[in-house]
Parts: sequence; structure tokens; C-alpha cells
Amino acid sequence: MSGIGLVVGIIILVAYYAIKRNKSEISKNKSMFEIDPQIDYTSDSIPPSDIEIIEAPTLKPEEWGLFLNLPYSCFNEHAYNDYNQGPYDGGLSQAWGVSNRYDLINQLYWLITSGHTNDYYLLRDRVLYANEAERYSIIQEIKDSDDSEQNKEEQLWRVEMISKNINDICNTKFIAWDFARFSKLCLDGCRAGYITKQEAQDWSLMSASMVKRIYTGWGDFWDNFLKTRWFWASCDSNWADSQENFADKIEEILADHRFPISQETWDMSLPELNLESFTRAVAGLGFTDEDGMPIPLPQLETFIAHRLVPKQLDS
Repeated sequence: MSGIGLVVGIIILVAYYAIKRNKSEISKNKSMFEIDPQIDYTSDSIPPSDIEIIEAPTLKPEEWGLFLNLPYSCFNEHAYNDYNQGPYDGGLSQAWGVSNRYDLINQLYWLITSGHTNDYYLLRDRVLYANEAERYSIIQEIKDSDDSEQNKEEQLWRVEMISKNINDICNTKFIAWDFARFSKLCLDGCRAGYITKQEAQDWSLMSASMVKRIYTGWGDFWDNFLKTRWFWASCDSNWADSQENFADKIEEILADHRFPISQETWDMSLPELNLESFTRAVAGLGFTDEDGMPIPLPQLETFIAHRLVPKQLDS
């Protein structure tokens, strides 16, 4: 009996340690599973150095005017406020004939005092309010003009677009086209070394007050810019083919949270209108009156202000 009791005791002892070991393994496995970390990037336990902090985009008041040319700067692959000289002049020399400071100021003066807007409004009003006989007369006038065949074709195309109100062109506010290009030339001119960073900021801001009174926001501004660009490109395939690319780019920009596009940035307080710097720069071009006398600064400033503070906002 004592031998049998010893054997039974050994069996019980072995079983006890087997059960204890099994429990230990189960407990170990369970413990490892429970402490397996779950990815949570908002956890306070994660070191700050491991978290990518994305700051909210900001727009400086002094760069508000330059922001108007954002679609152009995106196409040219540089920031709207990148003042550093790049390998490409943004088309200043080829498209604008600009090779120095005076060329640039001359083009800026044209954009701010006339541009394409004046001609487009005159044509639209003539066609829109003309009867059938008057409209026929407008068409014949274009055909009989001394203009090039290409320009005639483009003007006839525009008359047709206005007559049929294609792309809602009769309700388009054209001036965005001139002011966006003005902003672009300010930045490109700075990047080319023709004007200073301060001049680029100050001059591009001149249109801000008028732009904010005519348009309701960034999307409205660029939508009218796009429609006027389409109207300008007309049937010239060299430019018309890129219209869809421009439309896609603007759509991308408006949906991209990396850009400070909001009603708050549109409505933000800006520096007061100051035409002195640009007026003095324009005076350096040597404009003269009918008697050959230099046009006084106050008169030049009046010309410049005409498009920026009009009594009636029909644009």
C-alpha cells in the first residue's frame, strides 16, 4: 500500500505542476495580447516629436493682392508669395514683351487703366442691346475692318457668344481677368528683379478694394476670371485648349485645404488704398500731354484711380 501511495502522490504532484505551468502560459499570452498597443495618433502618450503638426494656412494682409494670381503661380509651380528668382520668367518676355522695369510698368499701367475689360464691355453692350439690323451692322463692320483675319474671326466669335449668351457671358464680370493678370505680373516682375518685393505687394493691393466690392469670394473671382479667359481665348486653339486645364486647376485649388481660401481671408481687413508708389513709377515712363508736357502726378493718379474707385460698378 505504501508503494501504491507513493506512486499516486507522484502522479498528483506531476499533474499539479502541469496545470500550474499551463495556467502560467495562458496568463502570459493573455497579458501580451492585452498590452499590444493600438495606434492612436491623438494619444498623449506619443512623444510630440512623432506627431506631424500641420499648421493652419495663413494669408498676410500685405500679400492679399498677390493671392489673386494663385492659379497662375500653381501652374508655374511656385508659391503665390515666392519672390525669389526662378528659371522661368512666367512668360514676361515671350507673352508680354517685358525685358526691363519700364516694359513691366507699361504693361501694368495698361492692365489697371484699360486691359481687355473696356473693349469687352463695349462690345457686349453693343451686341446685347442691338436689334437684328444693328447686330448685322456690327458684324459687317468687323468684316470690313482693317484688322487681321485672325482678329476678325475672334471678334465675330465673340459676337455670336454674346448673342446666344453662351457660358453666361452676358452676366460675367470681366475685370477679374485684368486684375488677376496684374497680380501675376507684379509677382513675376519681382521674381525677375524688375520691381521690389515691397512694390509687388503694394501695387497688387491697389485692386483689392474694388475686387472685394465686385466679387463675393475667391471662388466667384476665379470663376469670372475663367469665363473671361475663355472669352479672350475665343477660337484660338493655342489658348482654348488649355481652358479645361485652368478650370481643373481652379477646382483643385478651391478644394485644397493647404491654401488659405475662406470667407474670412476674403473679408479680412487690408491696408488703405495707396496709389503714390505706382503713380510715381508710371511717371517715370515719361507720358506727355498734347503739348508735349509731362503729365502731372495728380492727373496720372486720377487715370489710375478711374478703374479702382468708379462711381458705378458695372464690372
